[in-house]
Amino acid sequence: MLTNIKVLFLRSNLIESLKGVENLKNLVFICFDKNSITSLEPLATLTEITQISGSENKITSLFGIQELVKLKKIILYVNEITCIEFTEKLTAIREFNFNSNPIPKV
Repeated sequence: MLTNIKVLFLRSNLIESLKGVENLKNLVFICFDKNSITSLEPLATLTEITQISGSENKITSLFGIQELVKLKKIILYVNEITCIEFTEKLTAIREFNFNSNPIPKV
């Protein structure tokens, strides 16, 4: 199958779930902007991933990315995220964008 994919663009496809991407173990960048995604959980085992772009979706939390130690950039503006919590394992993050989310405080 396509397990060697490193970059995946799924922008504007009416997608409601990222289920299935967990099989793409070599993925380093994923873009799923402008869909109806609600959860980042399927990304949890993608240990090579360095960039996530999932703006304009329905994501409510960062659950699923807490162990992605190579993650450097995460763009999730215009979602439904209410709380930003990073673990001490996410030390590689250099850029994040959570504009236009209902986050009461950081």
